[in-house]
Amino acid sequence: MRHLSRGRLLTRWVLVLSLLLGLAVALGGAWAWRASGLELLEWGHPRLALGELHLDRLALARTLPAGDQIRFHARDLRLTWAGLGKGQPRLELLDIAQLKVDWRAGPADPLLPPAAPTDFQPLLANLVWLTRVTRIERVQLDLPCPTGACRWEAGPLRLESEVVSAARGNTWKGRLLAQWPRMTLAGLDFSDLSADVLLLGNLNAGDGATPGPALAIRGLVELSAGSVGHPALHPQAWTLSGDLDAGLDRLAFQGEMSAASGFAAPLTLCWDAQAGLVAQVPGADLAFATGNPLAAVLIDWPTLLSLDGGTARVTLNLTAPAAKPWRGDLTLDLDGLSGIQDRIAFTGLTGQLTGVLTARELRLDLLRLSLSEANVGLTLGPLTLVGQYQATLEAPGAGTLSWRQAEAGLFGGRVWLEPGSLTVGKGRPTLPVRFEGVELASLLAAYPTEGLSGAGTLEGRLPVRLGAEGITIQEGRVFARAPGGQLQFRSEGLREYGAANPALQLVVQALDDFQFDQLDSDLSYEEDGKLLLALHLSGRNPAIEDGRLINLNIKLEENIPALLTSLQLSDRVSETIRERVRERVEGKASK
Repeated sequence: MRHLSRGRLLTRWVLVLSLLLGLAVALGGAWAWRASGLELLEWGHPRLALGELHLDRLALARTLPAGDQIRFHARDLRLTWAGLGKGQPRLELLDIAQLKVDWRAGPADPLLPPAAPTDFQPLLANLVWLTRVTRIERVQLDLPCPTGACRWEAGPLRLESEVVSAARGNTWKGRLLAQWPRMTLAGLDFSDLSADVLLLGNLNAGDGATPGPALAIRGLVELSAGSVGHPALHPQAWTLSGDLDAGLDRLAFQGEMSAASGFAAPLTLCWDAQAGLVAQVPGADLAFATGNPLAAVLIDWPTLLSLDGGTARVTLNLTAPAAKPWRGDLTLDLDGLSGIQDRIAFTGLTGQLTGVLTARELRLDLLRLSLSEANVGLTLGPLTLVGQYQATLEAPGAGTLSWRQAEAGLFGGRVWLEPGSLTVGKGRPTLPVRFEGVELASLLAAYPTEGLSGAGTLEGRLPVRLGAEGITIQEGRVFARAPGGQLQFRSEGLREYGAANPALQLVVQALDDFQFDQLDSDLSYEEDGKLLLALHLSGRNPAIEDGRLINLNIKLEENIPALLTSLQLSDRVSETIRERVRERVEGKASK
């Protein structure tokens, strides 16, 4: 009996050690143990029953060839099995209350030879010993990161798996359910993060002669976060779903990400151990007729910019090669956007913008950006811009803006800039603005003065100087094309003014129907918004002294900001713009 008792006791401890070996495999340490042995294997207070094993604790430790130290510490483990009596043993359940993984990077030593690729074949060969269900109530990972130590906490986790032995390797079906109360990854703060991953894998243990992938997994991924936080993003719930295709040294994902506000975009990820990472948004279609999905996502969306029509398509490509600097490429296709920027209403914004972002440089290319119409109280359009902006990433707002084409329609004519460039925020550059074909009739129809009309075609040049306080114009020139034109200023107030001032009576009478052969003017514009015109007219009024020649020199002064404010308070613009103008006028008055 004593001999039998000792035999049973020995058998029981042999079984305990065998189960501990299987448990080490399940925790991911068996292949390392086989390669060079574990440095630490400890357990506490084992309790063995017919179909299960309890451990108060289990500790495993190993130092990798490169000097990295990895420690596993599990608390309150329960392992169950079945099928021993039938000769088909299988592990049913691994239940862990708490699992800590501490991975500390070893000292960097340039003299050490490159580490050999990890041999996963022993692990794959023993995956048949995975428990059918693995539950971990709480996981804590301390991992080495480029910026220092990273800590991830998760739980509960549940892995359901079924491994079927085959002639060459195993077929594995699995489902992973995981929850993370909080996680920080790539500058993003996730809260209430959950994952549901369905996997189907072909695990080829290898026969030593036939090359091929050791692991091939396909699956469906569902990720959701109660909130995603970032300095550039409004905190809100996000979801990510799609298809996964992976191996030991590669990963491919194709799916869609969406926010609670309604923003949605396709997403593809490709990672290869040799080539690096490629992340793409192959084409996110945005429609603005029913709202602005970007404003609900981006915190820094301009407050005074609203979009109410048109569509946009965003394409993003981010590459991070294994041995080369990262690079981001952006393409933005606009089609018929309409909306309001501050006090400017616009329609028909169409064109393409491409951008390149690297660790050193930012470059934006404007590929024929066109705007059907802009209303600032006066109507401009169409507008066209073709150019480029380049800056360093250290000072993105102090780059160089260059243009090959910059022009706009203006009162039946056009205004344009000769090709050129300027450095933003540096000096006081002068822009040589030119205009031609401006119809005097359209200009005077827009000017809010009763009884003023005319005809003729204007052209000229305006040296616009940019400064910290605004723009100025010095030595601008405006003149009328031959053969001239006509001016009519018929106002009861003007007639009364002429009757009361005999010296101006001839001028008032002449302007009643003045047909000019020559019109030219010097023009200047001050930083305070004051426009000065020194106007010279030469012509005649057929009703005055048989149409004799009359020369008029008139100085005009106009406050352009006040004029635009007046126009923007009229019914020429939308109620949104009128409300913004009223708020600013009332704010200035209160000051």
